[in-house]
Amino acid sequence: VNIAVGKSFTSNEPGAFGAVRKFDIHEGVDIYCEKYAGVYAMEDGEVVASYHYTGNAAKCDWWNDTWCIKIKGKSGVITYGELEMPEYNRRLPSIGTFVKAGDLIGVVGQVLKDGKKRDDIRNHNVCMLHVELRTENCHIDGWKLGEDRDKKLLDPTPYLKLIKET
Repeated sequence: VNIAVGKSFTSNEPGAFGAVRKFDIHEGVDIYCEKYAGVYAMEDGEVVASYHYTGNAAKCDWWNDTWCIKIKGKSGVITYGELEMPEYNRRLPSIGTFVKAGDLIGVVGQVLKDGKKRDDIRNHNVCMLHVELRTENCHIDGWKLGEDRDKKLLDPTPYLKLIKET
C-alpha cells in the first residue's frame, strides 16, 4: 500500500489527519491502494471492536458499505477502516482475537461509489485504508467544523511515518 498520503502527510490534502472537509474535519489518514490490498496489523494487540464503517448501515450512504476493526496495542487503539465487508473478507479477526504485528487482518474495499480517481490528489484512488489512532477504545461522534479535536483522538501521521521508515 502507498502510505505517502499527500506530499508529506499535511492537512492540505483531504486524506490527511486534520484536513478540513466540506462537513467535518478528517479524523485519520487515508492510505490509497488497490481494491483487495492486504491490510496488516501495525503492532501486536487485541481486536476490541468490529463494525460497519461506511455505507447504509453506518448512516453515510454516499459511500459504499465498508467495515472496520479496532486493535488495542501499545500505541493505543488503531482503527483499520474501509475494509471489505465480512461476507467477502475471510481475513477479519473476531473481537477478542490477539494479533501480532505483520499478521494479515483483512483486505481493502472500495469506499467511493463513483469510481473516479481525483487528479488533484496525489496518488488518489477510490480504495483506501483509513487509519485512526485513539488513546482508548471509544466512539467519538466526528470532529465537527469549528470544534476542537477530542483529546482521545491522536494524529497517526508520526506513527505511520515511523512504520514507513522501517
